[in-house]
Amino acid sequence: MSDTITIERGVEMPDFRQTGAKYPWHDMDVGTSFFVPDRTKAQMAAYCRSVGKRIGRTFRCIDERDERNGRDGCRVFRTA
Repeated sequence: MSDTITIERGVEMPDFRQTGAKYPWHDMDVGTSFFVPDRTKAQMAAYCRSVGKRIGRTFRCIDERDERNGRDGCRVFRTA
């Protein structure tokens, strides 16, 4: 029983972005941001670098208090 594996060309590659991803990394334009409640800059910074490297974008984080709901968290900006 010898199955031969063939190489195929012209097969469309699917979009590998996670559907239902927790954070909107792929939807962000330069200058936009999102707020992550109950997380600090220290907790998010390495994650931002890792995601940025993987998708070819740059993100920066700051600790912030969301005045609308009074929660502390981290704001993530897309910078490039």
